[in-house]
Amino acid sequence: MAFQHDIPLAVRLSQLVNNEFTADVFFEVGSYHRPMYGHRNILSVGSPVFNAQLNGDFADAKRNSLLNPIAEKDVEEDVFLQILRFIYCENAVVNQQNVVDLYYASQKYLLDNLSKIWRTFFTASCVAKMWLRYSTLIASTSLRR
Repeated sequence: MAFQHDIPLAVRLSQLVNNEFTADVFFEVGSYHRPMYGHRNILSVGSPVFNAQLNGDFADAKRNSLLNPIAEKDVEEDVFLQILRFIYCENAVVNQQNVVDLYYASQKYLLDNLSKIWRTFFTASCVAKMWLRYSTLIASTSLRR
């Protein structure tokens, strides 16, 4: 795989998200056991949980390979991809479909800044729904806009 080298660091790191090229951490994710890929150094500095899991005395640190991936059964592929994207690039797509699962995963991997993004999305979503409900109650078309 050819990487672009003359682009900002954040964009270069985004090229590595779930990229098998140069991966040295292998996962089997979600209920469908999808293969996903990571890089030990990036994951370790991005999450204290990954740091302990990949550099401590856990079996995952010693036996992880393409043939013996780390099982992440309680996080689905789309959410785990957002976790990787957040660790590598400090951004994630948060929407109504993944907000609860993403919150769970952000707590699991101790990603406090991702929890802040979740809270902001959730609060904004709740406020918008409350305004819509209120505007319907008082029949205000200007509030609904």
